[in-house]
Amino acid sequence: MNMVGSIFKIRKVTVGPLETNCYLLINENTNNAVVVDPGWDSDKIIRVLRDTHIKYIIATHGHFDHVSAVKKLRESKGGAFMIHKLDLEILSHARISSYLFLGANIDEPPSPDIILEDEVEVEFEELKLKIIHTPGHSPGSISIYIKELNSLLSGDTLFRDSVGRTDIPGGSWEELKNSLRKLLQNLPDTTVIYPGHGPETTVGREKSINPFVNEILFSKH
Repeated sequence: MNMVGSIFKIRKVTVGPLETNCYLLINENTNNAVVVDPGWDSDKIIRVLRDTHIKYIIATHGHFDHVSAVKKLRESKGGAFMIHKLDLEILSHARISSYLFLGANIDEPPSPDIILEDEVEVEFEELKLKIIHTPGHSPGSISIYIKELNSLLSGDTLFRDSVGRTDIPGGSWEELKNSLRKLLQNLPDTTVIYPGHGPETTVGREKSINPFVNEILFSKH
């Protein structure tokens, strides 16, 4: 393991009724962190962070199960909130969507401090978090590639043995196919994928085994 990889850790905290994976990217030397997709259970996330300071809070997309804890987390621990510009409308509907889907009342997510776009690199100490626009599950879905850690946080775009839903408002199967091609044809097979739900996997495994991916990569359309 390289020196950077030994300093930075990716911790998974599974939260909420939809078992969303919230990821804590922590520098164990400086005690600073980036939090990705704090979708629920703000108190649980805060307990895991303990005295860690949050620099950034990044949402891979605006669905309620990925942003419901942003408000309380930011109030408690700080951090600039980021989301892609094309998911601002979905973000604005998060509270009502949570109520309609689960009957749950959540805090209204705050407006973002920073608007993300494709190919932007978010610098976090020795790391560069490359924002890859991967629409399909939602118009502004992103994946986050961290070359130094050989890691991809894929949100709800790509899962172990599956891919993101597109049968929801703002979803597009054609866009999702293009997004998956962009990821899988350009990242090393050894890249570890940290999805928005479920267990970790690798690019190589999904190219070999995932039936949806296989169809997409080898389809002529």
